[in-house]
Amino acid sequence: KHSLHQLHPQHSVAISRAGPEFETRKLVVGGITMLISDRLAPCRYHTWSDPSGLGLILAASFRTSTKEDLLVIGVYVPVTSSNLESNQLEAQLHRWLATQSRPLDTMLYIRTALHSRISQHLKKPDSRVVLGGDFNLLADEVRQQLLSVPDFKFPFDHHLTSSIPTRSLQRRGRRIDHIVTWQTDVLSHGMHTDDMLTVVTDHLPIWCHIPLTAHTSSRTALPIPPRPNERRLRSKLGKIEYQMGLQAWLSDNPSGTLEELCCK
Repeated sequence: KHSLHQLHPQHSVAISRAGPEFETRKLVVGGITMLISDRLAPCRYHTWSDPSGLGLILAASFRTSTKEDLLVIGVYVPVTSSNLESNQLEAQLHRWLATQSRPLDTMLYIRTALHSRISQHLKKPDSRVVLGGDFNLLADEVRQQLLSVPDFKFPFDHHLTSSIPTRSLQRRGRRIDHIVTWQTDVLSHGMHTDDMLTVVTDHLPIWCHIPLTAHTSSRTALPIPPRPNERRLRSKLGKIEYQMGLQAWLSDNPSGTLEELCCK
């Protein structure tokens, strides 16, 4: 009985849908989904999504048995739309903002929502924040947008990794996906570069580990399942078995870390 709990906002944008012709390479994926292991799920006490109904921001709050308070936020900043009558995400956002008599400014909307959530959370004792997502902005541009909530850190801000793109070179490779933290150390971080990811996305997933005191278990931890060879992973059954093994390990492993994991 091992599972990953899935959160997604009540929004009108599909998480995934097929392209004009159903081909795997034309699968369109959007929106924000958050996967939480069943060991961490009991610590969740609040979930919030931005009021636009477009699923641009999703936040979940966790409180551990030692009163550590963690806020995890996923964000998607839509690309600029030149036609406000189109069905592009920014055009939809601007039409909604108009109904609310608010400025038609995408970054102002995103920045204000993030500032409110993060500032409010950081007032709590022993609080920490992890923000991640597709900003469609370079790191320096993201820093400018977050100046209203100072003292943040970029785990990937290193001269050896800061220029490595998170968007594929076939799509004007740029580093536009970011993780930002407040008041927490980062134990490790990295990027998934498996060629199989290009089947479903033009972005390379990034991840980080942060220290977190979670509920411990007296059960004997399962060994980490070995990664099958590429031929086995190409089969549907082999991939499902490997993902189930990873999920079982994440549930039973007593390590005191929160892991943002993409099961390849």
